[in-house]
Amino acid sequence: ISVSAFLLTRSSDLLVYGGYAPMQLTTTLNGAEKRLFHTATVGFGYNFQLGYSPVYLSMNFETSGAWYTERYNNGDKYNFNLYYSKIPINIAFRFDLAPEFAIVPFGGAFVKWNIYAEEVDRDKYGNWDKWIIFDGDYTYDYDYNRFQFGYQAGLKMIIGGCLSLGAAWTADLTSFCKYYSNDSRREEKEKFQGVSFTVGYEF
Repeated sequence: ISVSAFLLTRSSDLLVYGGYAPMQLTTTLNGAEKRLFHTATVGFGYNFQLGYSPVYLSMNFETSGAWYTERYNNGDKYNFNLYYSKIPINIAFRFDLAPEFAIVPFGGAFVKWNIYAEEVDRDKYGNWDKWIIFDGDYTYDYDYNRFQFGYQAGLKMIIGGCLSLGAAWTADLTSFCKYYSNDSRREEKEKFQGVSFTVGYEF
């Protein structure tokens, strides 16, 4: 692989993709309480190549739905559903290892807007109660944040010049939720973290 080959490579401009991520919502003090959220994502992005170098700036927009389910021994069920949008911005390096194959390590930061969240309790008889988190009527001792910041770092492969397969570690820097622990009366902070997987098409 030569530097001249890198300099002659032009990155694709537009990317559309979908993805899945098993995200852990973890408390920051003890890390003992973890809840696994299944997350589905659709998004698109645009790559701005910096001159004729293998370095480019990638700006993306994503919309995601995440859900957590807990089933109790008595037949009752608890659901937490979350919908959010995210703007990830990455610096990426494209290395063309063959005419139709490239690897792209990347890393950057994101801002996230938590649009809608709800808690639903259902009993075994079909009765249910629902609480909307951000409507102003949620009176429990939990402080949920509408906006968050975080980071991601990962690697994607580009096959055939257009098919994109990627994986990335994603983590919140600011908390999704804050509350006081009943045991220590210390402030607990909950943040999402996990590995995301994406499949996309580059134009």
